[in-house]
This record gives sequence, C-alpha cells and structure tokens, in this order.
Amino acid sequence: MTYLLAFAILSLFTPFKIATGLVQIRPFDALTGLALAVAFMRGRIFPREGPPLGLLMLLPYFTWHVLSALSVDLSNGLREGLQLATVAAFAWALTLAIDEVDFTRIGRLLLVGMVVITAWSIGWHIANGYWSGWKRLLDPKATFTFLPLLVGFMIVTREGVRRGSYWFGWCFLGSIILASGERKALIIYAILSAALIARGRLLSSLHVIGGAFAMLVLLSGIIEDPYLSRQIQSVVDPFDSGDFSTAIATGEARQGDTRSNAQRGFALVLAGDLISQNMWFGVGTNEYERIIQERYSYLPEFLRAGIHGEFLRILTENGLIGLLSYLAVWLMAWHRTRAVLRAQVEADVLTTSQAALLQIVAFVPCLLYVSFEGSGTHSIVVLTFISLLPEGLTAWAERASKYEMAPALRPVLRRGVARQPVAARQGIIGGSL
Repeated sequence: MTYLLAFAILSLFTPFKIATGLVQIRPFDALTGLALAVAFMRGRIFPREGPPLGLLMLLPYFTWHVLSALSVDLSNGLREGLQLATVAAFAWALTLAIDEVDFTRIGRLLLVGMVVITAWSIGWHIANGYWSGWKRLLDPKATFTFLPLLVGFMIVTREGVRRGSYWFGWCFLGSIILASGERKALIIYAILSAALIARGRLLSSLHVIGGAFAMLVLLSGIIEDPYLSRQIQSVVDPFDSGDFSTAIATGEARQGDTRSNAQRGFALVLAGDLISQNMWFGVGTNEYERIIQERYSYLPEFLRAGIHGEFLRILTENGLIGLLSYLAVWLMAWHRTRAVLRAQVEADVLTTSQAALLQIVAFVPCLLYVSFEGSGTHSIVVLTFISLLPEGLTAWAERASKYEMAPALRPVLRRGVARQPVAARQGIIGGSL
C-alpha cells in the first residue's frame, strides 16, 4: 500500500493522460482504484476509528463545488463530480491503511521520484534548446514547487551526516529552481530557506528574507538571460507587472512583462466584475472560462485562460459560500496540525523548533501553489493533503518512534485537540534543531 500511494502521487507530476469526451484519465485514477481495491480485499471498508475529521472537513466544499458545477450544466457537474470522487477515493484508501503506511518511506519514494521527473524534464528542455525557463511541461514543472517541501522535511527530521547531505541538496535545488524560472517555487524556496536557517524564529527569519531579497535584486541586474532576469524582477517587484492593455491592443505583452502577468492582470479585473454581480453563489464552477470565451473571443488566446489561483477562482465561480467552506478547511487544518505538533513536543517526540518548522515547511508550498496555480486535480489533492496532515503526522510519529500511544488518547490526538502530554522516549525523531 505504501508503494501504491506513493506512485499514485508521483503520477500527478507526469504528463501522461488520456482525454475522453467527459474527463481526462490519468495513471492516478487507476492507481487510486487499485489502492482502494487492495484495502477492501484486506477487509477494510471503514476506518477503525471512524472517518477522520480531516476527511469530513472536505465534504462541505466538495459538495458545494459539484452543486455549483451542476448549476452550469449536467456534463460539467458529472465531470467535476468524477474528479472529486477520485480524490476522495484516494483519501479514503489512505485513511483505511493509515496505521500500516510507512510515511518515511513514502517521503523517500516521492523525493527520489520527483528528482527523476525533474531531471527528465530538464533534459527534455535542454534537448529542445531551452537552457532556462523549464516550465513548458505543465505537470512536471510542479516538482519545483514540492521538492522544497520534501527536502525541507528531511532537513528538519534528520540529524548528523544525513542532515548535512540534505543541506547540500537544498543548496543545489536552489540553483535548479532559479534556472527554471518558476516564480512561486523561487518564493517558496526563499521563505523556507529563511525559516530553516533561522530555525523557525520569526525575527531571525525576517533578517534572512531581507538578505535573500537583496540578493534577488542583485541577480536581476547581473543575469544575462533576459527571461530569468525578467522572472526574478517580477518576484522582486510584483506590482510592476500585469499590464494587459498593450496585450489587448496588439496581442502581445509589453516589454518587461510576461504573458502570464498580463493574463493574471486581465483575469483579476474580469473576476472583480463577476464577483460584484454574483457575490454569494458565484457564476458556477468552470463558468468563468465559458464567459471569457464568449464575451472576449476577439482577445489573444493567452488572455482567455482560466483564473490562476484557487482563492480568486472559488470566490468568482462558487461565491462567498464556496470560499468560506474552502477557507474552513485551511484554518481547521492549521489549528489541528499545530495541536498535534504541540502534543508531540510535550511527548518529547519533537523539539519546539522542529514542530514550528514542520508546519511552515508543509503549509507554505501548498498555500502558494493553490494561490497561483490553475484549478484541477493537483489543487484538489493539495487541499486533501493539508486537511489530512494532522492524521498523517500522528501516524508518522507513532511509526517512527515504534511506540504505541494509549488507545484512549490516540483518537483525541488524531483530531488535533490533544489536552495532555504523552509519555514517550526522548529524542526519538531527529536531534535538536
């Protein structure tokens, strides 16, 4: 089961998919079905302790998302329903096997797999003459966003020589992300670097972030590659981009802008108009793209893309009701994760610094990904991961420590509302950080 779940996640970073009349079929769908079948064959249909709170928290948003899609038309509702059903099946398979899954091994498999996918993607770009800007393969480019999460997790939880090797990998990863031109990955890398160097201390992190900002300003002026220089400059000064007026008039972005910036600027203005007219219920899931294709068919094709960023898209398409149900998942996950990590600190399983860093390393990449990426299976899986993170951290700590917690306390801890310390061996996971 450990391998099935890991390969299912890795499949989302590959470009393999088959388009049908209704949905796109990915290896993720088949691997999810196989994982669920394996769990059922072992006689597990329902979790031993009932559905986890993390899974229940997803239901209001998932339900509203599908109902909103059905308000547009039946095929749209069926497509979104099947997509969410697949992700829910993956989450169900995970919860059925959560006591036996080796999360440490999953982490290693994901790390190795993403490194292989990244190397293949870079090789493909170089073979086609692209020595920078390795973003033309849409699914593989997501590894630049989530590799910092995995390597950061290893740095926080490892000790001695192993931690040093991951720090070396972290430095090498920074150069790869810089050359990729993936802006959100660059922001994630800078934030996590500051947090790791400062060991989770806020004031120290601000000093490191300031130094990183100054370095980016310097790099934007000395890098000879026009594309990379422009990407770094847009990170340093995000308010000096997104002028879409030139793109509307000429079909091209103005000098210094990228097409992505122009599209985001145009989408923000149009979304604002739609939100003001449909504040509570939104225009309907996926309706934004139909509206822009019908009303603005004369515009350049790159301006007629969907909204990049789940928070803006949900407010536009699912209204304030949809956004509140979506935010509830994030807020509850943050609160529950903090409670679980605090309980592990009291149990001497983690240090205070490790607990703070684990929460930062997990949430920052996921939050920035859904804030800037388009909607789809990837964004839904990220939301599911965040919602189930407290359960996953609890299972990981139990397995890593090889210590069974008191049965009466485990359900409480798994719901992120631990109220008392747990007796456990000291220094089980990692060393001092």
